Amino acid sequence: MSRSILIIILTLVVTLTTLAAPRLALDSPSVDFGEVAANAALVREVRVGNAGDAPLMVSRVKACCGAKASLAGTEIPAGVGLGLTPMVV
Repeated sequence: MSRSILIIILTLVVTLTTLAAPRLALDSPSVDFGEVAANAALVREVRVGNAGDAPLMVSRVKACCGAKASLAGTEIPAGVGLGLTPMVV
């Protein structure tokens, strides 16, 4: 009997733990700067959020084409969105 109760409790703990998970939410998966004059600095904000129910740890942000973006090392709480501003200089 006590072994059965222990198995049920462990099953519940594992199930509840696996239900909580972060989920990345972006308002746009890419940023299109359109046509740009030479040597123009460009800035656009992208909303990055956590639509899950556990904290989301951002370990790396990869920008391309000379863009710079910084959000690495940031923890986004569940249900919160942040502004990420990629910049091309």
